[in-house]
Amino acid sequence: MDEFLKQLRRELSMELNQEEVQKHVDYYYNYFQVEKKSGKSEQETLQTLGNPKWIAKSILNASDAFARGAYEASTQRTDSNTNASKGNIKTVSKTKIIMILVIIGVIVLAGVFLVMTALWTIFRLLLPILVPLIVLVVAFAVIRNIINKQK
Repeated sequence: MDEFLKQLRRELSMELNQEEVQKHVDYYYNYFQVEKKSGKSEQETLQTLGNPKWIAKSILNASDAFARGAYEASTQRTDSNTNASKGNIKTVSKTKIIMILVIIGVIVLAGVFLVMTALWTIFRLLLPILVPLIVLVVAFAVIRNIINKQK
């Protein structure tokens, strides 16, 4: 835990003032304490959190005001606030993920619809040409087969 917090502090100190860095380090210190109280080992918590460089990067890249506000609200020092705030972060993330997935789904469905419409239109345009061609090809194949059997 100590090494994790040191590395997080080091990464955040490059871009944030000390007060902001301390808020984030305090949040993760409290997170470790809450997880310890719930029975998780320090190693399990470290695995759950992942690389502190990635966490620092995500904190530094949080540019949208809503996400930053939700994250800052979650960095309260008390354990009770920490427990409630973890839910806020997860809710924001889940909501954003669901919205993105819905948008992607709509785009994919629209794309499939457009492709199917285009294929149907092409098929309808080519049908008057293809049917006689297919009939001719089949007729020639049958005639060739008959001629080959007679030889």
